Amino acid sequence: MDTTIEQSRQHLINELIEKSSQFNFYQVVRLIRHLIAQNRESLTFRSPANMAHPAADIEQIQFDQNTFKLDATFLSLTTASSPLPDFYTESILQDLQNDSTAVQELMDIIHQRLYQLLFESWTNHSFLLQINEYNNATAIDALYSFMGLADHDIRHSFASADSLLKFICYLSSSHKSIRALSSLLSKYFKTTFTVHSFQYATQDIPPEQHNFLGVKNNRLSETAYLGCEFSSCSNSLLIQIGPLTAKQFPQYLANTRNIKLLKEILSLYVNEPFGFFIEVILDKSNFEPASLCHGFTNQLGITSWLAPIETIENYTVHYWL
Repeated sequence: MDTTIEQSRQHLINELIEKSSQFNFYQVVRLIRHLIAQNRESLTFRSPANMAHPAADIEQIQFDQNTFKLDATFLSLTTASSPLPDFYTESILQDLQNDSTAVQELMDIIHQRLYQLLFESWTNHSFLLQINEYNNATAIDALYSFMGLADHDIRHSFASADSLLKFICYLSSSHKSIRALSSLLSKYFKTTFTVHSFQYATQDIPPEQHNFLGVKNNRLSETAYLGCEFSSCSNSLLIQIGPLTAKQFPQYLANTRNIKLLKEILSLYVNEPFGFFIEVILDKSNFEPASLCHGFTNQLGITSWLAPIETIENYTVHYWL
Protein backbone atom coordinates (compact mmCIF):
# COMPACT_ATOMS: atom_id res chain seq x y z
CA MET A 1 0.00 0.00 0.00
CA ASP A 2 1.36 3.46 -0.90
CA THR A 3 2.37 5.76 1.89
CA THR A 4 0.62 9.08 2.43
CA ILE A 5 3.51 10.95 0.77
CA GLU A 6 3.43 8.67 -2.28
CA GLN A 7 -0.34 9.06 -2.56
CA SER A 8 -0.03 12.86 -2.37
CA ARG A 9 2.72 12.78 -4.99
CA GLN A 10 0.68 10.67 -7.39
CA HIS A 11 -2.37 12.87 -6.82
CA LEU A 12 -0.33 15.97 -7.73
CA ILE A 13 1.02 14.30 -10.89
CA ASN A 14 -2.52 13.36 -11.93
CA GLU A 15 -3.70 16.93 -11.32
CA LEU A 16 -0.88 18.33 -13.46
CA ILE A 17 -1.62 15.93 -16.31
CA GLU A 18 -5.41 16.24 -16.28
CA LYS A 19 -5.64 20.01 -15.66
CA SER A 20 -2.41 21.19 -17.24
CA SER A 21 -3.99 24.11 -19.13
CA GLN A 22 -5.38 25.53 -15.88
CA PHE A 23 -1.95 25.95 -14.29
CA ASN A 24 0.44 28.86 -14.59
CA PHE A 25 3.68 27.97 -16.39
CA TYR A 26 5.95 29.03 -13.52
CA GLN A 27 3.80 27.27 -10.96
CA VAL A 28 3.92 24.03 -12.96
CA VAL A 29 7.71 24.13 -13.35
CA ARG A 30 8.16 24.79 -9.63
CA LEU A 31 5.91 21.86 -8.71
CA ILE A 32 7.60 19.50 -11.14
CA ARG A 33 11.05 20.53 -9.92
CA HIS A 34 9.99 19.71 -6.37
CA LEU A 35 8.76 16.32 -7.58
CA ILE A 36 11.88 15.40 -9.54
CA ALA A 37 14.11 16.52 -6.66
CA GLN A 38 12.73 13.58 -4.66
CA ASN A 39 13.40 11.00 -7.39
CA ARG A 40 15.72 10.43 -10.32
CA GLU A 41 13.50 12.07 -12.87
CA SER A 42 13.85 14.83 -15.46
CA LEU A 43 11.85 17.63 -17.06
CA THR A 44 11.76 18.18 -20.82
CA PHE A 45 10.34 21.31 -22.46
CA ARG A 46 8.75 21.07 -25.88
CA SER A 47 6.63 23.25 -28.14
CA PRO A 48 4.83 21.26 -30.85
CA ALA A 49 4.27 22.96 -34.20
CA ASN A 50 0.81 24.45 -34.49
CA MET A 51 -0.64 27.36 -36.47
CA ALA A 52 -3.67 27.77 -34.17
CA HIS A 53 -3.70 30.49 -31.55
CA PRO A 54 -3.23 28.81 -28.14
CA ALA A 55 -5.88 29.02 -25.45
CA ALA A 56 -3.38 28.60 -22.60
CA ASP A 57 0.36 28.78 -21.92
CA ILE A 58 0.54 25.01 -21.44
CA GLU A 59 -0.91 22.62 -24.00
CA GLN A 60 -0.31 19.37 -22.11
CA ILE A 61 1.91 17.59 -19.61
CA GLN A 62 2.98 13.98 -19.96
CA PHE A 63 4.83 11.69 -17.55
CA ASP A 64 6.53 8.70 -19.10
CA GLN A 65 9.62 6.67 -18.18
CA ASN A 66 10.61 8.96 -15.29
CA THR A 67 10.42 12.04 -17.53
CA PHE A 68 7.99 14.94 -17.37
CA LYS A 69 7.27 16.38 -20.81
CA LEU A 70 5.81 19.89 -20.78
CA ASP A 71 4.39 21.29 -24.03
CA ALA A 72 4.40 25.10 -23.85
CA THR A 73 2.78 27.42 -26.38
CA PHE A 74 4.34 30.84 -25.68
CA LEU A 75 7.81 32.06 -26.73
CA SER A 76 7.74 29.26 -29.26
CA LEU A 77 9.54 29.07 -32.59
CA THR A 78 6.94 26.75 -34.10
CA THR A 79 3.56 28.32 -33.34
CA ALA A 80 1.47 31.20 -34.67
CA SER A 81 3.33 33.67 -32.42
CA SER A 82 6.76 32.57 -33.66
CA PRO A 83 9.18 35.34 -34.74
CA LEU A 84 10.16 33.11 -37.67
CA PRO A 85 8.30 33.25 -41.01
CA ASP A 86 5.20 31.06 -41.18
CA PHE A 87 6.64 28.75 -43.80
CA TYR A 88 9.05 27.31 -41.21
CA THR A 89 6.13 26.09 -39.13
CA GLU A 90 4.28 24.92 -42.24
CA SER A 91 7.34 22.96 -43.33
CA ILE A 92 7.62 21.30 -39.91
CA LEU A 93 3.93 20.34 -40.01
CA GLN A 94 4.42 18.74 -43.43
CA ASP A 95 7.47 16.84 -42.13
CA LEU A 96 5.45 15.55 -39.19
CA GLN A 97 2.78 14.26 -41.57
CA ASN A 98 5.56 12.32 -43.32
CA ASP A 99 6.80 10.96 -39.97
CA SER A 100 9.92 13.14 -40.08
CA THR A 101 10.67 14.78 -36.71
CA ALA A 102 14.26 15.94 -37.20
CA VAL A 103 13.49 19.68 -37.54
CA GLN A 104 10.94 19.61 -34.69
CA GLU A 105 13.49 17.91 -32.43
CA LEU A 106 16.08 20.54 -33.36
CA MET A 107 13.63 23.29 -32.46
CA ASP A 108 12.85 21.57 -29.15
CA ILE A 109 16.55 21.60 -28.26
CA ILE A 110 16.34 25.39 -28.53
CA HIS A 111 13.02 25.42 -26.66
CA GLN A 112 14.55 23.37 -23.84
CA ARG A 113 17.23 25.96 -23.14
CA LEU A 114 14.90 28.89 -23.80
CA TYR A 115 12.34 27.83 -21.19
CA GLN A 116 15.07 26.92 -18.70
CA LEU A 117 16.57 30.41 -18.96
CA LEU A 118 13.11 31.97 -18.72
CA PHE A 119 12.28 30.12 -15.51
CA GLU A 120 15.69 30.80 -13.95
CA SER A 121 15.38 34.49 -14.77
CA TRP A 122 11.91 34.63 -13.22
CA THR A 123 13.18 32.81 -10.13
CA ASN A 124 16.11 35.19 -9.66
CA HIS A 125 13.81 38.21 -9.80
CA SER A 126 11.02 36.85 -7.60
CA PHE A 127 11.39 38.23 -4.06
CA LEU A 128 8.83 35.73 -2.79
CA LEU A 129 10.84 32.72 -3.94
CA GLN A 130 14.23 34.15 -3.06
CA ILE A 131 13.15 34.83 0.51
CA ASN A 132 10.70 32.01 1.31
CA GLU A 133 12.37 29.13 -0.52
CA TYR A 134 16.02 30.13 -0.90
CA ASN A 135 16.43 32.43 2.14
CA ASN A 136 18.51 34.77 -0.01
CA ALA A 137 20.14 37.37 2.25
CA THR A 138 20.66 39.77 -0.67
CA ALA A 139 16.93 39.79 -1.46
CA ILE A 140 16.09 40.33 2.21
CA ASP A 141 18.51 43.28 2.40
CA ALA A 142 16.94 44.74 -0.73
CA LEU A 143 13.50 44.72 0.90
CA TYR A 144 14.83 46.42 4.02
CA SER A 145 16.53 49.06 1.88
CA PHE A 146 13.12 50.07 0.51
CA MET A 147 12.16 50.96 4.09
CA GLY A 148 15.40 52.84 4.77
CA LEU A 149 16.90 50.04 6.87
CA ALA A 150 19.63 48.75 4.57
CA ASP A 151 22.29 49.24 7.24
CA HIS A 152 22.42 46.21 9.54
CA ASP A 153 23.28 48.19 12.67
CA ILE A 154 20.37 50.59 12.18
CA ARG A 155 18.04 47.70 11.36
CA HIS A 156 18.91 45.82 14.55
CA SER A 157 18.19 48.94 16.59
CA PHE A 158 14.56 48.82 15.42
CA ALA A 159 12.44 46.37 17.38
CA SER A 160 9.73 46.61 14.70
CA ALA A 161 11.96 45.99 11.65
CA ASP A 162 10.83 42.43 10.87
CA SER A 163 7.14 43.04 11.56
CA LEU A 164 7.13 46.06 9.22
CA LEU A 165 8.07 44.05 6.12
CA LYS A 166 4.40 43.37 5.33
CA PHE A 167 3.82 47.15 5.25
CA ILE A 168 6.66 47.91 2.85
CA CYS A 169 4.21 49.34 0.30
CA TYR A 170 3.48 52.19 2.73
CA LEU A 171 7.07 52.86 3.77
CA SER A 172 8.62 52.69 0.29
CA SER A 173 6.03 54.89 -1.41
CA SER A 174 7.14 58.37 -2.45
CA HIS A 175 3.59 59.58 -1.79
CA LYS A 176 3.02 60.17 1.92
CA SER A 177 -0.35 61.26 3.29
CA ILE A 178 -2.27 61.57 6.55
CA ARG A 179 -4.78 58.95 5.40
CA ALA A 180 -2.05 56.46 4.48
CA LEU A 181 -0.35 56.99 7.84
CA SER A 182 -3.65 56.37 9.66
CA SER A 183 -4.16 53.18 7.66
CA LEU A 184 -0.60 51.97 8.33
CA LEU A 185 -0.85 52.52 12.09
CA SER A 186 -4.35 51.00 12.33
CA LYS A 187 -3.29 47.85 10.48
CA TYR A 188 -0.01 47.47 12.35
CA PHE A 189 -1.43 47.88 15.87
CA LYS A 190 -4.84 46.40 14.95
CA THR A 191 -6.73 49.23 16.59
CA THR A 192 -8.17 52.55 15.46
CA PHE A 193 -5.65 55.32 14.71
CA THR A 194 -6.71 58.70 13.34
CA VAL A 195 -4.13 61.30 12.32
CA HIS A 196 -4.98 65.00 12.03
CA SER A 197 -2.76 67.73 10.61
CA PHE A 198 -2.44 71.41 11.66
CA GLN A 199 -2.65 70.65 15.37
CA TYR A 200 -2.29 74.00 17.19
CA ALA A 201 0.25 73.65 20.00
CA THR A 202 2.97 75.40 21.99
CA GLN A 203 6.39 73.96 21.29
CA ASP A 204 9.91 74.49 22.54
CA ILE A 205 12.38 76.52 20.50
CA PRO A 206 15.50 74.41 19.93
CA PRO A 207 18.46 75.58 22.09
CA GLU A 208 20.58 76.29 19.01
CA GLN A 209 17.98 78.88 17.95
CA HIS A 210 17.87 80.75 21.28
CA ASN A 211 18.76 84.44 21.28
CA PHE A 212 22.21 85.42 22.62
CA LEU A 213 22.87 89.17 22.48
CA GLY A 214 26.06 89.98 20.65
CA VAL A 215 26.74 86.30 19.96
CA LYS A 216 24.15 84.73 17.64
CA ASN A 217 20.48 84.84 16.64
CA ASN A 218 20.32 88.52 17.54
CA ARG A 219 19.00 90.18 14.38
CA LEU A 220 15.56 91.63 14.98
CA SER A 221 12.86 90.38 12.59
CA GLU A 222 15.34 87.88 11.12
CA THR A 223 16.93 85.48 13.59
CA ALA A 224 15.98 86.81 17.03
CA TYR A 225 13.27 84.97 18.97
CA LEU A 226 12.12 86.19 22.38
CA GLY A 227 11.49 83.39 24.83
CA CYS A 228 11.95 79.65 24.57
CA GLU A 229 8.50 78.62 23.26
CA PHE A 230 6.32 79.42 20.28
CA SER A 231 2.78 78.64 19.12
CA SER A 232 2.33 76.98 15.75
CA CYS A 233 -0.03 74.70 13.84
CA SER A 234 2.13 74.04 10.78
CA ASN A 235 4.45 71.34 12.08
CA SER A 236 2.35 69.30 14.51
CA LEU A 237 0.27 66.18 14.02
CA LEU A 238 -2.45 64.95 16.34
CA ILE A 239 -2.58 61.15 16.59
CA GLN A 240 -5.77 59.84 18.19
CA ILE A 241 -5.70 56.25 19.43
CA GLY A 242 -8.99 54.54 20.22
CA PRO A 243 -11.56 54.32 21.62
CA LEU A 244 -9.78 51.51 23.51
CA THR A 245 -10.92 48.83 25.91
CA ALA A 246 -9.80 48.81 29.53
CA LYS A 247 -7.25 46.12 28.63
CA GLN A 248 -5.82 48.04 25.66
CA PHE A 249 -5.72 51.48 27.28
CA PRO A 250 -2.57 51.03 29.46
CA GLN A 251 -0.66 49.66 26.45
CA TYR A 252 -0.69 53.09 24.76
CA LEU A 253 0.38 55.29 27.65
CA ALA A 254 3.69 57.16 27.45
CA ASN A 255 6.90 55.08 27.34
CA THR A 256 5.12 51.76 26.84
CA ARG A 257 6.30 49.19 24.30
CA ASN A 258 3.61 50.13 21.76
CA ILE A 259 4.54 53.80 21.94
CA LYS A 260 8.21 52.97 21.38
CA LEU A 261 7.16 51.00 18.29
CA LEU A 262 5.02 53.97 17.22
CA LYS A 263 8.09 56.24 17.42
CA GLU A 264 10.04 53.84 15.19
CA ILE A 265 7.30 53.70 12.56
CA LEU A 266 6.90 57.48 12.52
CA SER A 267 10.66 57.95 12.11
CA LEU A 268 10.54 55.74 9.00
CA TYR A 269 7.37 57.17 7.48
CA VAL A 270 7.53 60.90 8.30
CA ASN A 271 10.48 62.67 6.71
CA GLU A 272 9.61 66.17 7.93
CA PRO A 273 10.45 67.57 11.42
CA PHE A 274 6.94 67.21 12.82
CA GLY A 275 5.94 67.11 16.45
CA PHE A 276 3.45 64.42 17.46
CA PHE A 277 0.71 65.03 20.02
CA ILE A 278 -0.85 61.79 21.23
CA GLU A 279 -4.44 61.48 22.41
CA VAL A 280 -5.35 58.10 23.91
CA ILE A 281 -9.11 57.60 24.17
CA LEU A 282 -10.78 55.16 26.57
CA ASP A 283 -14.16 53.78 25.54
CA LYS A 284 -16.79 55.11 27.95
CA SER A 285 -18.32 51.69 28.40
CA ASN A 286 -14.95 50.40 29.66
CA PHE A 287 -14.38 53.08 32.29
CA GLU A 288 -13.47 51.84 35.76
CA PRO A 289 -13.66 54.01 38.92
CA ALA A 290 -10.34 54.91 40.53
CA SER A 291 -9.18 52.29 43.00
CA LEU A 292 -6.01 52.50 45.06
CA CYS A 293 -3.48 49.73 44.41
CA HIS A 294 -5.76 48.06 41.91
CA GLY A 295 -6.22 48.16 38.13
CA PHE A 296 -4.83 50.83 35.85
CA THR A 297 -6.87 53.78 37.17
CA ASN A 298 -4.62 54.49 40.17
CA GLN A 299 -2.08 56.68 38.33
CA LEU A 300 -2.92 60.23 39.40
CA GLY A 301 -2.89 62.72 36.55
CA ILE A 302 -2.65 59.93 33.96
CA THR A 303 -5.42 57.38 34.22
CA SER A 304 -7.63 58.70 37.00
CA TRP A 305 -10.41 61.29 36.65
CA LEU A 306 -11.69 63.15 39.74
CA ALA A 307 -15.17 64.12 38.58
CA PRO A 308 -18.66 62.62 38.39
CA ILE A 309 -18.91 60.14 35.53
CA GLU A 310 -21.82 61.96 33.89
CA THR A 311 -19.79 65.21 33.64
CA ILE A 312 -16.86 63.68 31.77
CA GLU A 313 -17.37 63.78 28.02
CA ASN A 314 -14.29 61.77 27.02
CA TYR A 315 -11.78 59.79 29.00
CA THR A 316 -8.52 60.78 27.34
CA VAL A 317 -4.81 61.04 28.08
CA HIS A 318 -2.62 63.57 26.23
CA TYR A 319 1.14 63.77 25.88
CA TRP A 320 3.85 64.75 23.41
CA LEU A 321 5.68 61.93 21.75
